[in-house]
Amino acid sequence: MKPQLSKIRWLMLPTEIAARELDSKLLLACAAAVRGFGVVVGSIRGIYGALPGLPRGLWVTGCIDRSKVSELQALRQQRYRVVCCDEEGFMQFDDSHYVRNRVSAEGFAEIEVMLAASPDHERILAGAFPDMCHQVVQTGNPRTDLLRQCLRGIYSAGAEALRQRYGRFILVNGNFSENALVGQEMLRHMRTITGGIVDDKDRAWYAARHEYETAILDEFRKMLLYLGREMPDVPIILRPHPQEDFARWREMLKDFPNLSVVYEGNVHKWAIAASAVIHNSCTTGVESHLLGRPVIAYRPIRSDVYDLWLPNAVSEEICELPTLQRRLREAIAAPEGDGRSEFREREALEYHFGPLEGPFAFERIVAAMEKLDVEPEGWPRSSTPSPFLMGDLRETARLFAQRWPRASRNLFGETHLNYWLFDQQKFPSLPLASVETRVRQFGELLPSLAGVQVRQLGRDIFHLFRASPTRH
Repeated sequence: MKPQLSKIRWLMLPTEIAARELDSKLLLACAAAVRGFGVVVGSIRGIYGALPGLPRGLWVTGCIDRSKVSELQALRQQRYRVVCCDEEGFMQFDDSHYVRNRVSAEGFAEIEVMLAASPDHERILAGAFPDMCHQVVQTGNPRTDLLRQCLRGIYSAGAEALRQRYGRFILVNGNFSENALVGQEMLRHMRTITGGIVDDKDRAWYAARHEYETAILDEFRKMLLYLGREMPDVPIILRPHPQEDFARWREMLKDFPNLSVVYEGNVHKWAIAASAVIHNSCTTGVESHLLGRPVIAYRPIRSDVYDLWLPNAVSEEICELPTLQRRLREAIAAPEGDGRSEFREREALEYHFGPLEGPFAFERIVAAMEKLDVEPEGWPRSSTPSPFLMGDLRETARLFAQRWPRASRNLFGETHLNYWLFDQQKFPSLPLASVETRVRQFGELLPSLAGVQVRQLGRDIFHLFRASPTRH
């Protein structure tokens, strides 16, 4: 079915890390589509590459640090109205760390609205930019919506498939910038251009954090090898963060057949399927707790500066390997739960993650967007498909790099190639059928979102729209 091409409001939802935010972006896209928006959602690299062929309207960015200001200005010059929904707005080391790394006064000047993920997020923004309070709207984040009982059913089939594949298993979540695929030099460069590193005090803070994370990574390596040896009958899945070097993990764990390094899809289906989830100061610990799963924070060493309080507070904290092994044996033997449990630290959860009941975040966001003066536009603006061919060229280059990595490094250089592979790692190729399935599931679980159609515009770029009723 072809979409209605009369003049309508448009919404662009570029996505950086598919496993983290694609489902929530699709949920928001469905909500906007039923309200009459045409929505384009897909990889950030794909949407930017196809920009000359896309309609103008609202653009949702994830960050407004000082390195993004020129991009935001370019979007405004191309008649986009920009809204910020920061995927990193949930928990912070401290207020100043978040502000310097994710937002800037110059960035605020280029956007219409900043969508606050929680009361704490709103407090941080208002404290740092009191003159910009009128631009901050507390809506919550659709990622939290997906954790509610009424929506987590979209992960049921995937979780069951994982149980069939692995049986009862343990999920270990990685989140170590020390193991960054792009390397420490590139990380320092990125932190400098965003404003996270501006002086010797900042350099010392990150150097100490790097030293601490190196120690935590080594403790997790020892923990995994211990479990691989002492629990050979139990599959243990290490799920790295998308920024990490997966090959390094595989090299560390190669001697134990029950240890696997797997990064596939949204973490929610893995948490639901697992008998227990192990983490250290990670958002996944909070999300797994909200999904009603047994969650363990493995904390053999601690830091008042670099540990995040909430993920550990909602988890069972363990610091010794024999105790961890015993607890995991109990979790493996326990009957499968129904995902319903009392939340620990509920007041803190809602303060940092937004409401756990009541109106959805996606509803609040669409309501905020409808208040903006978005000029309707027809589409397509041009009959040429050339902007969408860039995705095919990128995919060809990716396959070349996978097959001939040595030649690719000689051609592109080590740092450039690693950063490019990191980009691909964050958003692997996305088939149309996967998007159609997720959109259909949202409509089945929430009838108010039914009737949304999908068509593919290019590689990893999709158009969601509400089908017009057939006229007789």
